[in-house]
Amino acid sequence: MRILLVEEDPVTLKTIKTTLDAAEYEVVIANSRRMAINELNGHRFFDAIICTIYMPGMDGFQFLEYLQTNQRYNKIPVLVVSAQHDRESVMKSIELGAKDFIVKPVDARILITKIQHLIENSTKTILIVDDDPLMRGLLKKIVEREGYKTKEAESGEQALELFDSKKIGLVISDLEMPGMNGLELLKAIKEKSRKIPVLIVTGKTYGYDKHDVLEAGADGYITKPFKNFEIARRVAAFLH
Repeated sequence: MRILLVEEDPVTLKTIKTTLDAAEYEVVIANSRRMAINELNGHRFFDAIICTIYMPGMDGFQFLEYLQTNQRYNKIPVLVVSAQHDRESVMKSIELGAKDFIVKPVDARILITKIQHLIENSTKTILIVDDDPLMRGLLKKIVEREGYKTKEAESGEQALELFDSKKIGLVISDLEMPGMNGLELLKAIKEKSRKIPVLIVTGKTYGYDKHDVLEAGADGYITKPFKNFEIARRVAAFLH
């Protein structure tokens, strides 16, 4: 696993590099925005980026904006490291695409936990289950725009065939489907792994209400028609 570390403070840089080296990550160091962009423009792939908010030539917010607007890099998960940890700084970092935030001085155990979580989730796949191909296509478009991989299933039975608890990070399912319905699929998935969140997205309840669905183990419930940002926000909350 290769990580790009964008940091100009020598103490923080040493702490992070020593911690990541011990965990057997390959660390590429950039002391400025220009160096970071040069490394990104090279032919090496990075599994994650760790960057500070303040750096020579460009602040971290500008760097995050640069990453977010570049299709080559906007799928790489970013962890922000900063002494500034007021709500405004944290929220602005997240709004500009950062997946997590850690406060200086860096705690080695917290750093490793967060970077493992970031990389693990960035490789997870979202399983979309709906018998309506147009709805599957819409949900696929929404979540892939956010940088996630997807698998599609047109039925609960097919979803269970595709389900792999090591690779699936989230299931988004319709409720009413021919054969195995969403509620039955939900229960089957939770029997396999209670850790994997299931988001039910439905327009018709056929006797089921939100309480029934949540009581059965669903981690979220959205009714159609929905707004695209609603789906994106829920997905980000579940996976990060």
